[in-house]
Amino acid sequence: MKTMKKLLLAGAICLLTATTVLAQPILRLPSAIGDHMVLQADTTVQLHGWADPNTTVTVAPSWGGEVTAKAGFDTAWAVELRTPAASAEPHSITFRTKKVEKTIDDVLIGQVWLCSGQSNMNWSAEHGIVDMQEELTRPMNPQIRLFTVTKNSSVYPQDDCEGCWQVCDAESARWFSAVGYFFGKRLASELGQPVGLVNASWGGTPVEIWTPAETMAGNAEMVAAWEKYPRSRQGWRIGSAYNAMIAPLLKTAFAGVIWYQGEANKRNAELYGAEFRMMIESWRRAFGGQLPFYFVQIAPYARTEGGIAGALVREQQARVTAAVPGTGMAVVADLVDDVTNIHPRYKKGVGDRLANWALGEVYGRTVSKYKHASFRSAEFKRSAVIVTFDNAEGGLVSRGKRIAGLEVCDASMEFVPAEGRIDGDKLVVRSKRVARPVAVRYCFSDGATGNLFDAAGLPVAPFRSDAD
Repeated sequence: MKTMKKLLLAGAICLLTATTVLAQPILRLPSAIGDHMVLQADTTVQLHGWADPNTTVTVAPSWGGEVTAKAGFDTAWAVELRTPAASAEPHSITFRTKKVEKTIDDVLIGQVWLCSGQSNMNWSAEHGIVDMQEELTRPMNPQIRLFTVTKNSSVYPQDDCEGCWQVCDAESARWFSAVGYFFGKRLASELGQPVGLVNASWGGTPVEIWTPAETMAGNAEMVAAWEKYPRSRQGWRIGSAYNAMIAPLLKTAFAGVIWYQGEANKRNAELYGAEFRMMIESWRRAFGGQLPFYFVQIAPYARTEGGIAGALVREQQARVTAAVPGTGMAVVADLVDDVTNIHPRYKKGVGDRLANWALGEVYGRTVSKYKHASFRSAEFKRSAVIVTFDNAEGGLVSRGKRIAGLEVCDASMEFVPAEGRIDGDKLVVRSKRVARPVAVRYCFSDGATGNLFDAAGLPVAPFRSDAD
């Protein structure tokens, strides 16, 4: 009898516990909405989360403009909220239903940028980035806020990711993207506004896994090239990083994107331009706007002489920035101290050059020249080649007695070293070994750094006249 009573009591307790759990009200926010976050200034942002089905959720920001939404039967809800002008004044936002309430604090209003790509975007002070290590010893701007998306991969698009907003200090910045940090620091300084940086990058990742699978599925050549890629150890699929690390951010209002990637696509360099363009355009459709997109041309890297796979990727990147509106490319060949290291150890110059693109194009600020001199055309006159450039205002300069990396060829297509002479904003190239040149190249190899610059000090981008 006593045993039966104990069993009945235990059953009642379990039932009561289960009823309590089932009755517990739901009000959950995604990780990208939390304390210390930055919201994009003076625009309409979307805040979202999950609550009990058919429940009304009220969202009340401290700057006013309370709004409501009703959770669907899938528990999801979303509201649109107008943000005020940029300000370092800390705000709060309260989310409440009839049964539960949550408040996030220390919310700043400013500029929010997405930082993505592979390891050269991801590398931090802890990875040996020298100027970032030095930066940690200096006072840091607490109006810069950092959010790192935990590396993840998924077959299907996810609605949330792991991560949290942190106030920028020596501890939080230690593992944060050095390129992203220096980019954000420059924006915060020039604009006098808070800056939020979301780092969603992953070392070694090819562009395919950052592109929505349904978008790339329509291109048989790209899919076939991917199928030949030995990626099994990572478990990656087309779109898998996009699904897990970008899709959860699609409701976030960003001012733009900075990107550093391409090394992992040397295996199919000829396709990279089309794939990269596809990725940019798919992101813009998914985010619902013409997001400014500024990226880094991959740095010189070669452990052995003679390869051009990296040069082909750089060529494809140059084609993308020439063809896709709202994009810009930072050339960084002069910022490399060791071409046998695929991860250049200095990133401040990289972040600053990306920031100049954003400051000049997005914010209309007068900044130092940010459009590098690039190949326009080559005119062949007997033994000489006359090369003209775009964005070479003020002329060209060589940092050395001889311009490095020049080559020409005749109809045999056997390239030989050549000499160059600067003529204002043009370059005259010839070789004693070639009587009738038909093509010219500059630094068109994996590890070439070059010494040709424009008058503002930006390196001339590598080029070849014999591109398909």
